[in-house]
Formats: sequence, structure tokens, C-alpha cells
Amino acid sequence: MAVFLTICIGLIIIAFYLFFRSEMKSDRNKELSNVSYLYAEKLNDVINGMESLCGVIGNNYDLQKTVRKKPEQEKRLYLQERCEVNGKLAMLAQSYTGIPYEIAVVLDDGRTFSYGQHSLIRRDSIPDSGWHKEARNMDGILWRYSEDPLVFNSLLAPYLAAQAPIYDIRTNQVCGVIYVELSKDALNSLLGDMEDKDYQICVLDGSEQLFALNEEGASLTEKDYLVADTLKNGWTLEMRLKYDRKLQLGIPVLLSFFLLLVILISAFVIIDFYCGRMIIRPITRLVEAMNRIQLDNLTEPICIETSLYEVTYLCEGYNRMLKRIQKLVHHVEQVQVEAQKAQYAVLQAQINPHFLYNTLDTIAWQIRLGEAEDAHKNLMDFSRYFRLSLGKGKQTVTLQDELEHTRIYMNLMSVRYLGQIQYSITSLTPDILNCLCPKLILQPIVENSIHHGILQRQSQSGIITVTAKSQGADILIEVLDDGVGIDAEGMERIEHCLNNGKEILKEEKESLEQGYGIFNINRRLKLLYGKQYGLKVRSRHGKYTYVNILFPAIWEGKNAEADDHR
Repeated sequence: MAVFLTICIGLIIIAFYLFFRSEMKSDRNKELSNVSYLYAEKLNDVINGMESLCGVIGNNYDLQKTVRKKPEQEKRLYLQERCEVNGKLAMLAQSYTGIPYEIAVVLDDGRTFSYGQHSLIRRDSIPDSGWHKEARNMDGILWRYSEDPLVFNSLLAPYLAAQAPIYDIRTNQVCGVIYVELSKDALNSLLGDMEDKDYQICVLDGSEQLFALNEEGASLTEKDYLVADTLKNGWTLEMRLKYDRKLQLGIPVLLSFFLLLVILISAFVIIDFYCGRMIIRPITRLVEAMNRIQLDNLTEPICIETSLYEVTYLCEGYNRMLKRIQKLVHHVEQVQVEAQKAQYAVLQAQINPHFLYNTLDTIAWQIRLGEAEDAHKNLMDFSRYFRLSLGKGKQTVTLQDELEHTRIYMNLMSVRYLGQIQYSITSLTPDILNCLCPKLILQPIVENSIHHGILQRQSQSGIITVTAKSQGADILIEVLDDGVGIDAEGMERIEHCLNNGKEILKEEKESLEQGYGIFNINRRLKLLYGKQYGLKVRSRHGKYTYVNILFPAIWEGKNAEADDHR
């Protein structure tokens, strides 16, 4: 009877829920349509602004006068012309207050003019690109969303770009292309708060998704609650709702029905408690304790008061087994800690002899050439390099010492290669410099960037950028070089080894061009802090290699030793 009554109540609740859901569907769709219309209007304002800017630039009197002139052969006159036109572009761009547009004008005769925070890429490569020719032949504005900047040397990609041909007003002939670019970060700033995780907001060109405005919702696939608006440039803004937030308003309505079910279940529980207290409950608690072993809970012994001899005997046996397991686990942890310390000591002892010989040889040559001051500075840096490397046997150092150790290494390498290797080390969050981090997690990565990236270029020159910053409760260190990069096959092997999380085989070490150091660092970070930390590598062959290092922020002074975190 009780089971039948429970089933009836459940069916009534399900029927009411379905009715309530259908009634709320129309309200939910109205809300989604209003939000979609709001963001579509904001995007249309941005598109209108970029179109207007293209039109104003194309019809500008000074630019038209420059278009009709022949290119100046004398360098001084050409630079003067560029300064004048660039100033005019800056004045036009600044009329759109608060919008960080980057503008470029590329003429068919090879002249280029620009306004923005970044310099142009090689001028001779722009007219030969497919997107330049496509924009030149367009009868209007060509819209493009690119993961890479089209005409500027910038790391702020992806970009939203408007490309329009320039016409000579007198002859009505195309004589160049205007580029107006806006980074995605700047676009999101103009649109306002896009971090609503309940929505998926993306822009499509036909059936292909160009970009998602809110990255948190980019992986949603729910299509039941979809709204689409067509933008002014022909693209489509799509919005999907992750779940029905309106349905939460019905919880108070459903509460009365659930209350009846809770009362019925409570009555069954009370009866079951008094009937099974003597037999069932002790056995149930014993089963629960056994299940906790599967969840790695080995700290709670069992204490069950019962008159059943069998249950008491099982509890005593369980407690004896638990103590034995705790001793074994403690022993294994001690062995692992000692093994990791020994492995780390070996790593510190493996100082590259070639670096030692080459640095000493460089200092000797500086002394021979009479550069005593430079030789003294490099020798003092060399001494501090080894003091920081040894660190009195400590396994952790402050982030400031780790960055200083890397700076000295790159400075010595720059001296050795006659200044062809340039570098910069920046901490965007100065407060994190007192945080603790494992020793020697940055220098091997920089060494890879030099030997496998920059020195593999024909010019044997390049730039390495190291940036440290806080990311929530963690610290992120980014290393970027403009070396030869890694091909697709090499990246596939590196990602496999980084994600594998196991010891790398000898033949895999020999086949990896980037060396074994980064995998040792990745394994150390995961062992110390957990699987969510470690290294990530991105690269484009022939252009750059990017490595980021993520580990938790452990403040010096709040932890007596970094080993406490382990």
C-alpha cells in the first residue's frame, strides 16, 4: 500500500512538472530573445563604427592627395609624407573616443601608412596575400575574423577586421586597401559583461562558427533554446541557454508536493530505524566503513555498539587491518619522498659542462681584450648563478630568485653570442615575487628556447620574453621565443609525453628534439602539486614557441618549508 501511494504521488509531481515547464518555455524564449537583441545591437554599433571609419579614411582629402602623388624617391621626403598621413589617421581614429582601433592603409605602389600600438609586418608580403587581393576586388567592405593579425606585428590576436578598397576619386580606380582591426579583448570590453555562463554567445558566417563572445559558454551544445539575429554585415549572432533558469522560480510551487512525499518517507524511515536498529544498522555501518577504503579514507576506525558477536569480531579485524594499511602507506610515502629528493639532487648535479667551459672562455677573452669591467661583471653573475643553483640544498626558492637565476643565464648567453640573443623578464604582479616555487623550473625551458629555437634560425638571433603573473590562487609563468618553432609531428610527441604523466622511455627521450628537461619539470610539478598543474606547450613551425608553467601560490613566511605543501 505504501509503495502504491508513493508511486501515485510521484506521478502527480511529474505531471505538474511537465505542465509547469511548458508554461515557462514561452517566457524563457522571450528573455533569450531580448538578451540576443541587446548584444546584436551592440555588435551592429561596432560594425557601423568600423564601416564609417573606412568611409571617412577613403574619402579623406589628404589621403586622396597622397594617393594621386607618385611615391617620393628621397627617403627624407617619404618619411615626412608617412608622418603626415599617419598623423591624419591618428586624428581620424581618435575621433572614435575610447575604441582602440588599429588602422593601416596599403597602396598598390608599395607605400604603407598606419596608426596603432604595433608596427606593420613586412610591407612586401601584404600585397601578395590572398586576403589583400580579395579585399581589393571587393565592391564594398570585406569582413574577416582572423586568429592571426593581418597587417600588424601583434600578440593580441584574434582580431575582427574590416577591409575596404581605396578608390581614386578622380579616376574611380582601386589604388589600395584600408584595414581597420579590433582585437577580441577590446571587442568584449565594448560589448560589456560577457561572462554569463548560462549562455553560449557566438558569431557565425553561414554555417561556420567564427568566434565565441563568452569563452565559458563556448562548449555548450543545447539547441532547444536557440535564438539567432542577423548582423549588419551578414553574419549571424547565435545564443543558446544552458539550462532553464526560469524553472527555478517554480520550486516554491513544487515544494508543497515534495513535502507530502517527505512526510511519507520520514514515517518509513522511523519504522525502519526501530525495526532494523538491532540487526541491519550495525551491518550497514560496517559496509559503509568498507566502502570508505575505496575512497582512500584510511583514518577512521570502526566503533559499533552491538550485541552481535559476529559484527564485533568483524569490526576488530577491520581496525587491525586499517592500522597495518596506515603503516604501509606511511612507509611508501617516505620512500617516495626520499626518491624524489635523490632525483632532484641528481638533477642539480647535472650542470652542463659546455655552458661552464664556454662562459669561462668568454670571460677569458674579455680579459685578453682589456674589457676588465665587463669580465668582472660577468664573473660575478657567473658566481651568483651557481650560488642560486645550489641554494644550500633547498628544493624550493622564491620566484624572485628563480627569475634572477634565469636572467643571469640569459645574460651570459647573450654575451657569448655577441648580443644576438635578446630577452626580457617581467613580473606583472610584483607581490608574487616572494612566493615559493620549485628550483630550476624555468632555466631549462629558456635553454631549450635558445638551443632548439633561436640558434636554429639562419641569423642565430631572436628574442625571448618571460612573463610572470598571478592567475587566481595560482602563478603562471609564460616563456615566448621567436625561434624556428616545432613542427606538427614534434608537437604531437611532446603533448603525448606531457599528458602521459609516466616515465618517458629512453627511445622517446632521444627522438624529442626539445630535450628531456621540460618533461622532468612537468613531472615534478604534478608530483608536488597535483595533476592540474604543470607545463603546456604551443608552437607554430617557423614562427614561435610558447610554454606556460602553472603552479600554486605558496607565500614565503606562511609556510615554513615548501615540503609542507607536499
